[in-house]
This record gives sequence, C-alpha cells and structure tokens, in this order.
Amino acid sequence: MKIGVQVCALLALCASVASAQPSATAVVGRFKKSPVTEVKVINTTKEWDAKAQKYYWKVSLVKSQPVPPAEVDGLAGVTLLTHVVADYDLGSESPYWSGVTFTEYKGIDLPTPSAGDLSALLEQARGAQPMQFFRSTAGKIGLDRAWTDEPNPEWLNPKKLRFRAKMIFRQEVSNTEVGEIEAPINVTLTRPSLKGDWAIDWIEQVVESQTELRRMPMSQAGAGAVTMTDAGPEAAAKAELARLKVPQAPKFVTGEALARDLITMLHNLDRQQYQQYLAMTVSPAMRCSGCAHATNENGTRFIEMVLNNAYDGAGTFRAQYCMEPNGLADENGAIFWKNKDGSAESQIVYAKEGGTYWVTGMILGVRKDAQAEAQLAAIGCEDDLGRASGQAGTWQAGDQVLVEENGTWYPSVVLKVRPGEYFIHYEGYSDSYDLWVGPERVKAR
Repeated sequence: MKIGVQVCALLALCASVASAQPSATAVVGRFKKSPVTEVKVINTTKEWDAKAQKYYWKVSLVKSQPVPPAEVDGLAGVTLLTHVVADYDLGSESPYWSGVTFTEYKGIDLPTPSAGDLSALLEQARGAQPMQFFRSTAGKIGLDRAWTDEPNPEWLNPKKLRFRAKMIFRQEVSNTEVGEIEAPINVTLTRPSLKGDWAIDWIEQVVESQTELRRMPMSQAGAGAVTMTDAGPEAAAKAELARLKVPQAPKFVTGEALARDLITMLHNLDRQQYQQYLAMTVSPAMRCSGCAHATNENGTRFIEMVLNNAYDGAGTFRAQYCMEPNGLADENGAIFWKNKDGSAESQIVYAKEGGTYWVTGMILGVRKDAQAEAQLAAIGCEDDLGRASGQAGTWQAGDQVLVEENGTWYPSVVLKVRPGEYFIHYEGYSDSYDLWVGPERVKAR
C-alpha cells in the first residue's frame, strides 16, 4: 500500500485518475428533460486536461425535441436536433460543462420550388448583382449563366432553404487569355413567411471543384465585366483598417492556426481594432456581397456579440484567458480551450472555403463578475518555455522597430505579440515575409 502511494505521488497518477466513464444511461438521464424527447449518445472519449493534471470524459450527443407550431409559422411535426459536447469531471464546482455545436430542423414537409423557378431566381440575381456569386471577384470579367438541374433542396428551417446549383463565368488566366469556367455553388433562400416569396440570402462558391471549359483570347471575351468597387461599406471598412492601423489577416491553412491567431489578437488589439480584424476572418456568408472587409447584418450582429463578451462589462477575455491557449482541443470543426483556472471554456467554430479557413461561430466563456475577474487576473500565465508572461519585452502591436535579418537591421512594424515572440512586417516588402521573431532580433529605431 505504501509503495502504491509513493508511485501515485511520483507519477501524479492520483491527480490524473478521472471519475468513472459516464454511461449512456447516465448521459441520457442528465440531458433528457422536458421538452427533450430523445437523447442519442454518439461517442465518449477520454482526454487529458494539462492544466488540472487529470483526465476527463468528453461526450458527444444529440438532443431531439418537438418544435411548437407557433415557432415555425404553424407547421406541425417539426423536430429540432441539438448537437452537444459535454465535458465531465473537470474539477470545477459543476461536474460537467456542455456547449451546443450546432442545431438543425427535421421533419419539414413543405413543397419546394422547382428547378426552373430556382434557375429563374439565379438568373435574376446574375443580372442584378453578379458579384454576389463570387467569394472574390479578382480577375473575373463576366458571369455567363447560373442555373440548377438537381437542386437537392435542404431545409434549414421552414423559412430558409439551401440548394445546389452551377454557374459559368469568365476569368483572366493570363495576360492575353480568358478562361470559361464552370463552378458549383450552394445557394440559401429565405422568405418572410410560409406564404411569402423566396429571395436569395447568400451564395457560396465552391472553388475547389471548379472546371475550366475552354480558353479564348481576351479580345473575344465579350462585355459584361464584373468588377469590385470600393463603394459603400467596403470603402468605410478599409478606411477604418488604415485609421486604426489594423494588420491584414493572413490566410489560414488549419482551423487551429485560425483559432490561435484570433486568441493572440484578442490580447493585442483593442475593441475597435478587433472588430475590424474579426470582420476579415469571418465566413464570406457573414460579409456583404463582394466584400473582403465589411460584414452584412448577420456578420455585424455576430461580431458585436463577440466584442460584448470579450471587452465589455465586469469580465474581460484578456484577464481571464492566457495568450497561449489552455487545453486546446479540435473536435468536429470547433476549437475548444479553457480559461486560466479551468472554470470556463470558449470555442471557435470554423469551416474551410476557397483554400483557407474562416470563422463561422465563436463563444467566449467569460465570467462577468468583478470578483471572478480579479481572481483570474491574479493568475499568471506562462509561455511554452515556462517563462512568465510579460518578460519578453515591451513592444506592442503597431510599434515601429528594427529587426535583424542575416546581420542587417531592417525597418519593421510589430503586428502581433505573444510571450517570447513578435510577429513583424518588413517595411517595403511583401506580406509573405511576415514572421515571428524572438526579442533578441528586435530593437528600437
């Protein structure tokens, strides 16, 4: 017995032993409460919490509940499926934490528009706002056709429908040639009521699946140019970026890279700056048609919710979370991480489109009371080398500095800061040379 105690102490096994795996029956009992009619457990996995030095159980499940007809314009027989991730035994006051990953409606039995009607809507949109068909209009000179033969409609809710379609457009492929290209698109329709007219809500270009049909000399490409303008919201957003000196968001090759960058920028930017930065990283569906920097109504509402949680009120993200994410985990298209003492968790939901990853959702678990804020703010953070945060230097985002490269010092600008490193831009050089450097390579001008 004594040996067992010593081994447990030496290997920290005592702290790492989690409670018994929650059974499917226990999970169902926890979540099957009125009005939930069914709980389906998908899987249960054992994961390590490095901060608490213990294992815990992560359970994925789906809750089903009927939707009152009054909530869906009088439609009966509709079911709402809620996909949930639950963490058991995190060592907090509550034995588990749960968060919704996404919801979907099932059982909607309504007539859908015909392929001909949908094609007519697409053609009308093509003539009125052709740029909304593209994630980026760079190099596009014409949109020739948009239609659907096999729409495979999917109900998102009784007043929102998604279907598949195609378009043919012309794009510059060299200095002298134009390519005629066919690309699939996903289209979402909305209507004000069950008897209202359908209207296009947004269009998503599936870039990875496009096919070049033929090439032609640029002189034969014809009229109908589609060009991006800096009018309206896009011009205003770009002006704010310049005024606030907000760095350009890079392309992200993984969901984790996206999440880490957004967490770093939460520690580097103020509220106004982060508003502009986040707008560049959200899904194109949350930006205005043809915009790279300005959001639509849904995007603006989403960003305001994030800003309220991160910067406003008694609790703030910077005080309660470390710049190096605590317990970072990637599961089912979402990145999860915990605050300093493991009492709250945040998540960033992502999706890949056009060769890069975008934000589609973000929930920041910030405790909004002064006592919790003070307690968490007093907890220090360490970087991956075990050094206390704040010891790397005093440079901040926006500072003009000199950076050493192969023995030569180059004028540069600090874009981001994290413990022990600075992300810098060499003035006069392409953004492709931006990189993280240690404090020994940075000095005052």
